[in-house]
Amino acid sequence: MTHQFFSGSVVLATLTLLGACTSPEREVGGAGGTHAGGSAGTDTGGDSGSSGKSTTAGRGGSAGTSSGAGTSGKGPDGTSGSGGDTGSTDSGGTGGGGTGPVDACVGVVCDMPPAASCTGAMEYQTYDNLGSCSEGECTYAEHRIACICKDGACTTDPCVTVTCGTPPAAKCKDDDTKTTYAATGTCNSGTCTYAATDADCPSNQACSGQGACAVCKTDASCGASCAACGGSTPKCKSQSSSASACVGCLSNADCGGATPVCNTSSNTCQARPSCNGLAKTCGPSGNQDCCASGVVTGGTFNRGNDPAYPATVSTFRLDNYEVTVGRFRKFVAAYSQNMIASGAGKNPNNASDTGWNTAWNANLPASAAALKSSMTNCIQGRQTWTDTPGSAATESLPANCVSWFEAQAFCIWDGGRMPTEAEWNYAAAGGTAQRNYPWGGAAPDCSYANFAPDSGNCVDSSGGGVVVNRVGSEAPKGDGVYGQSDLSGNVSEWVQDWYVDPYPGNCNNCANLSGSGSRSMRGGHASSVASIQLTSYRSSAPPDFTYDNFGVRCARAQ
Repeated sequence: MTHQFFSGSVVLATLTLLGACTSPEREVGGAGGTHAGGSAGTDTGGDSGSSGKSTTAGRGGSAGTSSGAGTSGKGPDGTSGSGGDTGSTDSGGTGGGGTGPVDACVGVVCDMPPAASCTGAMEYQTYDNLGSCSEGECTYAEHRIACICKDGACTTDPCVTVTCGTPPAAKCKDDDTKTTYAATGTCNSGTCTYAATDADCPSNQACSGQGACAVCKTDASCGASCAACGGSTPKCKSQSSSASACVGCLSNADCGGATPVCNTSSNTCQARPSCNGLAKTCGPSGNQDCCASGVVTGGTFNRGNDPAYPATVSTFRLDNYEVTVGRFRKFVAAYSQNMIASGAGKNPNNASDTGWNTAWNANLPASAAALKSSMTNCIQGRQTWTDTPGSAATESLPANCVSWFEAQAFCIWDGGRMPTEAEWNYAAAGGTAQRNYPWGGAAPDCSYANFAPDSGNCVDSSGGGVVVNRVGSEAPKGDGVYGQSDLSGNVSEWVQDWYVDPYPGNCNNCANLSGSGSRSMRGGHASSVASIQLTSYRSSAPPDFTYDNFGVRCARAQ
């Protein structure tokens, strides 16, 4: 049987075909790869294997046919395989298989975030402590915080919760300038600052107290230049809400000596109005100043000469004589029912003394004519008042038939006040001398006082006339330690206090200023017996009561 097909040519072709079948380019790379290793080489090494596309290494390349070495195969994802072995005479070496891919993040720990930092003055950037890896690189989530960023750190603004709406109080920069502050301020580092404005005070004003420009109205700062008052104008008077001026006086307390009365219209010190132009007709010879007023040096003594009732009295003045008809006549000439100002006549030694109470005006006569009438019709024939001026002798008699209200009003109008009972008693007893009679211990007779001894009155009253005599007639023999006449005899004298028996306790410049019923009176009178001339003797009467034995003498500031 003949097989023509098995000729030598056929055999060679067949062998060639078999070689092609055993080393073709095959898709048997790593799992999911596209090409196997390189093809069988002919005279040179086989071609490179194509890249595998899985994570499994590709198989080795085919052996070369001649002496050429096979080229490296490619593993999946382009990883190179090793080259084929050098081929023998008839075939090349088989190419090495390619390696699989390596994960770049394997073994990478992302725990080193970038440092936090300021991205600007008002922004701070931070990162999570743990990040994520991609292709071997770590990334961290970032955070941006709005804050004040300084020196790589975020700080809380101390002014966030601060409201600058409470400026400092105005203050005085100096005597002439005040400083005020804006209503709203600015905050820096938690502290508010406010814009300051300086302003000069107007004329006649100075800066004081709570940073306010106020009218200068103190003795130390007064007038347009706010200078201290002094010399003949030692007192400061407010002339309006915006002006003041230095004047001579504001009240009688600012005056003294020969001019003890303050004229509040001109603010100058003047002689007592009751003494203005008055002749010297008092005293035993009728030539003494009826307005003389002696200083009573203060101290501590026993009221009524009783050690159970001690009292302290400050220094004051007490008129040497009882108020005369001539002096009272000037009061009547100036009289009006509402002439005494509220609070006038305060005792400067007694803080409790409120001075004249205008409610008392209703207890005064409605007019000068009514005042004259009440004095004329007191005790017919015994009154000392006359509607027309009399002789020097009669004008020097003590004014009698005056009520407590009239006596108090006179003393205040005349620049003084009514003495307290303690003051009167102190002067009469000679202070610490504790005299039984103003002149001492001798029993009274008509050379000491005008009274009513057992044989009758010292002044003849057989004709039914007055029994009083010229004030100071028994001076100086009957005078007290401090120079006052008629502290016993002539007329009993109203004093400031409401009457109470026994004396009030704890007396330091005291006066019984509240009460009812009767006001106190001190000193004997022309119709009283010797025992009533004692300095310890007390009497009383309703304050609106008048009698021919009732008179007054005034006290004054030192």
